[in-house]
Amino acid sequence: MVDVERAATEALPDEIAGLKSTDPVADREQNQRGAGFTRVYREDDAENGFVATVFVYNNRNFGVDEEITPAVESLMEKHLQEMQALKDSGLYADVKTETPKVRTFRWGGVNYQVIEADVRFTTRDDEEKQSLIVLGANSELMSFIRIRYTYPRSKQARARSKTTVFTRSVFHAAHKFAQAQKTPDVP
Repeated sequence: MVDVERAATEALPDEIAGLKSTDPVADREQNQRGAGFTRVYREDDAENGFVATVFVYNNRNFGVDEEITPAVESLMEKHLQEMQALKDSGLYADVKTETPKVRTFRWGGVNYQVIEADVRFTTRDDEEKQSLIVLGANSELMSFIRIRYTYPRSKQARARSKTTVFTRSVFHAAHKFAQAQKTPDVP
């Protein structure tokens, strides 16, 4: 299971929607079982400060559903609480989370369902930032896929155009990876 999550994360394209991944895949399993693996993508233009972090993990749940269920909604709430914890630690201030919304999209002939929520916050350096947290799943990989986009609040309109393509591309790449892992039916 963990090997598949690592391989799926490593199989993501090196560049998506103008964002590049140059760092190696991070193994979060070492510190917490079920936490999976992450891959970070950034814009070349550091001034824009657009970062997308992709998490592929099972959360120690080995029967994920691709539809948004109460369990997935609960997991999203956990991730939003983690953002509040960053406020409590003093890393962020003025953390405001919006109500999560379920969204369905079609990409490459496949339907996907995700739950997403915006989070606004101020950094220690008084930078006004925004994050969009997107959560969905791939049942064939038995894994959740979460994407956390972070960017300056002033770049929100520009960021939205990237998040749509990036989200679709990540979920479709995971789908294609899962399909490639299947053993062909032998007549």
